[in-house]
Amino acid sequence: MPAETFNVLIGGKAGEGVKKAAQVLAHLAMAAGKHVFQTDDYQSLIKGGHNFSVVSISDSKLYNSYSAIDLIISLTIAAFANTQDSSSLEPFIL
Repeated sequence: MPAETFNVLIGGKAGEGVKKAAQVLAHLAMAAGKHVFQTDDYQSLIKGGHNFSVVSISDSKLYNSYSAIDLIISLTIAAFANTQDSSSLEPFIL
């Protein structure tokens, strides 16, 4: 993993806009001249399942997302509980 990589995990219920929020973040980072890799994980449920997206942002080219999360944006309490173990030592949580 490039040292300057910043990883954001956005989690919430299906249908709450998790993927869209990640896309907006990715586009903002690209507009700022950064390299971005986005991974989406979602269940095949119409509404109510736990979904999350990981956006990795770097000054260098990225070829995959990374597991050390620097920022967690949780849209629900359940999303927070499901993503605590995937974070780095001290992530910032919203």
